[in-house]
Amino acid sequence: MNREVARGAWNRRQNGRLWTLLVMVLLLFSVIIHRVWDLQIVQGEQYARDYVLKITKTIRDKNTRGMIYDCNGEVLAYNALVYTVTMTDDGVYASERERNLTLNGRIYHLVKKLRENQEQLNNELKIKMEPDGSYVYTVSGTALTRFRADVFGKPDPEDMTPEQENISADEMMRFLAASDRFALYGEGKDAYTKEELREYGLPLRYTDEEFLAVVGLRYMLSLNSYKKYVPVTVARDVSEKTMAYILENQALLAGVDIAEDLDRVYAGGEAFSHILGYTGKISTEELERYADADQNYTADSIVGKAGMEQYLEEHLQGVDGNGRSPSIP
Repeated sequence: MNREVARGAWNRRQNGRLWTLLVMVLLLFSVIIHRVWDLQIVQGEQYARDYVLKITKTIRDKNTRGMIYDCNGEVLAYNALVYTVTMTDDGVYASERERNLTLNGRIYHLVKKLRENQEQLNNELKIKMEPDGSYVYTVSGTALTRFRADVFGKPDPEDMTPEQENISADEMMRFLAASDRFALYGEGKDAYTKEELREYGLPLRYTDEEFLAVVGLRYMLSLNSYKKYVPVTVARDVSEKTMAYILENQALLAGVDIAEDLDRVYAGGEAFSHILGYTGKISTEELERYADADQNYTADSIVGKAGMEQYLEEHLQGVDGNGRSPSIP
């Protein structure tokens, strides 16, 4: 009798354990079902959009600006095909030190070759060097404030400190060349060794022109830090000699390429300059003014600055194309 009672008690304990295990399994399964429902149904669309943003590279194809004719149908302003040298920072580096050495070495080599071929370098740094060796800003007012804010990574210029708001051009150059920014002479607390300089083809000291050019190109690349696949223009309307060199040495100049672009040409020359006006890269103020336009202006857009080019801007400005990789349905 006692044996049967003990066996019944043992069976009840076993059944209680089984029921407990079953409840735990059902709870875990419910949690999984709830999580799957949340991921795929409730937030599925948001996660899908985030995934697309991470894997999609949207590359803009520049539009062709419209031509200007006179009353007899004669062309007064048109576009001419030119070739440009472009550069991207799309490499994978083991450390920040290796990245700085690689980029600085590549830019230094490219700058030397372009100067050797007498090409005009593109520099959007908003700083130039005076004959006495000092640096001055090439813009003033709102444009200068916006430039300083961009350098210090401040979306709102009002977020800058008083020191940042009033930094001089010489101080700005030292700041950009410092070890914690573009690291022209060393990264972190350590200067580059002779072996590193030799390996990456860097000089012990830069000339004034080389210093400005390397800092300028590093600054231009930094503006695309969140879209490294977007190229910056290093030089425009380059010679066939330069094109051949770039294309033949792409293994040495990774990220450097030749691209097509358009230059604005005025058939009437200086005689019509006061009427036709001219074009130029869009300013921050113009970008804000054109923000609601259907053409979707970007920071790289070319717009009319004066004359008929400016007056007919909405008719002359085309619409950029979008190239995506990989393609999204």
